[in-house]
Amino acid sequence: MSNDTLNNSKNRHGSITGVTRGGVDLRTPSKPSPGQVERYGLCYPFQVGPRTAAAFCNLSTTGYGHWDYEDGSDLALFDKLDDLGKVPLTPVCRNETEPDQATGGTRVIVKYPVAGGFVPLGARNARGLAHPHAGTGFAICTTRSYLTDDQGYYHRLQEYIHRNEFRQCSYDGVDFRVGAAVTYTETEPLAIGRSGWWIDAWGLSNPVPAGDDLLAPLAARNAKKVACGVCRWRHEAGEWRPVTFVPIADGSEPSLIRDMDGALLFAVRGEEIEGVAVRVWRSTDDGQAWTKIIDMSPVCDRTPISINRAVDGTPYIAANRYGDYRAKLCLWPLNKERNGLLDPIMIRDCAADFGPPPGDALWFADHPISAILRLADDALHSVLTYRVMTFSHKDRGQEHITPATGTYIEEVTSTGSPLPIWE
Repeated sequence: MSNDTLNNSKNRHGSITGVTRGGVDLRTPSKPSPGQVERYGLCYPFQVGPRTAAAFCNLSTTGYGHWDYEDGSDLALFDKLDDLGKVPLTPVCRNETEPDQATGGTRVIVKYPVAGGFVPLGARNARGLAHPHAGTGFAICTTRSYLTDDQGYYHRLQEYIHRNEFRQCSYDGVDFRVGAAVTYTETEPLAIGRSGWWIDAWGLSNPVPAGDDLLAPLAARNAKKVACGVCRWRHEAGEWRPVTFVPIADGSEPSLIRDMDGALLFAVRGEEIEGVAVRVWRSTDDGQAWTKIIDMSPVCDRTPISINRAVDGTPYIAANRYGDYRAKLCLWPLNKERNGLLDPIMIRDCAADFGPPPGDALWFADHPISAILRLADDALHSVLTYRVMTFSHKDRGQEHITPATGTYIEEVTSTGSPLPIWE
C-alpha cells in the first residue's frame, strides 16, 4: 500500500475523500504446496487485539486451465498496514488428497478461502463491560472433493463432494491459535441451531457485533433452497456456534455492515439480470426484518460486490463497474437518505495502472473485502483488500502470472469523526 490517494475536490462522494492505489502487497507464499505455482488472492482482515489485526490470506494455484483452483489460506498478524507484506504468514490449511471408493482413483480436496468471526482481545460490549468472549472466534473453510484424472487434473464443473471445515480460534496478545478442523459433510452438515438451515458458504465481509453475539452474512441451505442472509453466532459451552438464520435474497457472496445509526445494511451478488444491479437491504431490529432500500441497475458487472464502511461509518459499495467486466474496480458511497449512490471513485484501473494484459488475457481486480482496524498508531483505518490477476478469454481459467498478480491492501479515507466498530 502507498500514500497515492486520489482526492476528490467537488464533494460528489459525501465524506469519503479517496482511496490509496498502491502496489501489490502479497505475492508468493513462503510455503506453497510442493510442485505448485501459487499466488495470494482473497484477503479477510479482522481485529484481534486493541492495536493488532490479523488476516486470512487465500492461495490460488495457477496453470491448471480452469477457474478457482484454490489451495487454502495462510494467517498473518500485523499492526501496520505496510507490514502485511513483510510479516511471516503461517499456513492454516492446504489441499489434500483422498481415495475414491467407487473407482479406486484419487480425489483432490480443494480448500477455498478461510474466513470467520472474532471478538478482539480487550473488547467491550454495548453495555461498556468487558466482552465475555474477547480473544475468541472461529474460522470456516468450504471445500470440494473432485475426482482427478491420470495426470492429477480435475474439471471444475464436474460433480464434487461439498464439505465445510470449522475451527475455533483464540488470541492471547502474543499468539493466534487456530484449532483443529471439524469437518461437516452433505449428510452431516453444519446445522444452524434448530432452524432447518445449514451453512453452505461464507460471504464477503466479517461479522458485526450484536450484544455478545456476532451476525454474519453467508449462504445457507435447507431442504428446499439455497438463500443468502444473516446468521447469528453465539458462544456457548466454550465454543462459537451458529444459532439462527434469516434468509434475505437469492444470490451469492453476501456482505453486511452496521450503519452510522445502528441499522444493518446487507448486499449480495445477484444472478442473471440482477447481477448488474446494486441491491441493498436495511434492518432496524438487528436482522430480524429486512426492507430493500436500493435497487439500481445497471451499475456493476456480473462479478463480486460488497457493502463496506469508511472510518466515519459512511457506507459504500465496492464492485466492478458495468461494462468493464473485472478490469476496473470502483466504490460508490451511499447517499445520506440511503436510497441511492453517489458518484463512483476508482479503486483500480488495471490497464491504466499496469498496461495491457499479456496475450489474449483479461485483467481481473475483484473480490473487495473490507474491515475497520485500529493499529499501532492508535488510529482507525478503513482497509479494503482485493486481488489482481489475469485470465485468457480463449482458454478460460488459464492464468498468466504478471508482476501485478497478488493481493492488494488499500485504505479508504473520509472526513467525518471516527466511528469504531469495537470499543
